Amino acid sequence: MPLKILIIGAGIGGLTAAIALREQGHEITMTEYTSTAHRVQLHSHLKSKALTPSPPNLPITLLTSHKVTTLDPVTSTVYFSNGISHTGDLIIGADGVHSLTRSFTQAPSSSIKPFPSGKSAYRFLLTRASVLSNPKTAKHMQKEGELIMWFGTDRRVVVYPTSSNSLLNFVCIHPDALSESEKNWEGWGKGGSKENLLKIYESWDEDMLEMLKMARSPTSSDINTTGTLKVWRLLDMHPLPNFTRENLVLLGDAAHPYLPHQGQGAGSAIEDAAALAVVFPGDVKEEEIQERLKLYENIRIGRAHRIQEFSRILGRDPGEGNDVVVDIRKP
Repeated sequence: MPLKILIIGAGIGGLTAAIALREQGHEITMTEYTSTAHRVQLHSHLKSKALTPSPPNLPITLLTSHKVTTLDPVTSTVYFSNGISHTGDLIIGADGVHSLTRSFTQAPSSSIKPFPSGKSAYRFLLTRASVLSNPKTAKHMQKEGELIMWFGTDRRVVVYPTSSNSLLNFVCIHPDALSESEKNWEGWGKGGSKENLLKIYESWDEDMLEMLKMARSPTSSDINTTGTLKVWRLLDMHPLPNFTRENLVLLGDAAHPYLPHQGQGAGSAIEDAAALAVVFPGDVKEEEIQERLKLYENIRIGRAHRIQEFSRILGRDPGEGNDVVVDIRKP
């Protein structure tokens, strides 16, 4: 019999898990309460695939406007603010860095929570064509697929291509204090101030500043703010001692939020989802769930913790912590 699996969160990790576990024959119900998405194109493709029928597998049910208030990992029951509840065989917490489900996997005395890393980041997208059309900036974009980084003593700008080299993603990392006037900065949807962005990097390379000037701040009339200038605080978290409890398991940022310096957040969430599909084949028995969850944890927890540490190290400012040497060849 297929398992009834409840997935909390319809981000990249949650959608990938839904698709992979559906292909194993399980019955999937996803819940989501927010309309905000990061890496919008990838999210859109995954959502389309998840909601497209895949006979003979059961269709995936997506419940929007469902905010989790509490859950019971023993009975696999999730309770929502709209007064309804759903019970399954397995709950997957894919609800991001500010995860509610995370607290149900840890001891009541646990103090492990996300905390400010000391840095924030502005993000925006430009078309590669627009950068190439400007004589001052074209020289930086002559090679397709190239990642470019500018470093200062306590700030940096990272530019890399996306969407088959048609778009450029800008990530401008700087000390928290320089953008603390930006309120509600811990979410993806907060519009950023271009005036403040340019002030932070005012003494930098003139050609690079030309690209920053091309950023577009969102306006109140925007229906779609994809690619416009946004700011968010970079959060870190100490490693969790476990990813599972009873019939509840975490994946992605709910289990192991990363700083963005290696760009591993989405990829690691996809790896988590694939691992869950491997340990939960279609013929798995209900009484095997907790044993299989521990197998998943053993597969993923060491790798996740190492990526957390590598991302933290790579984010250090020049000259900070140069005495630390890490052997990345270890499995």
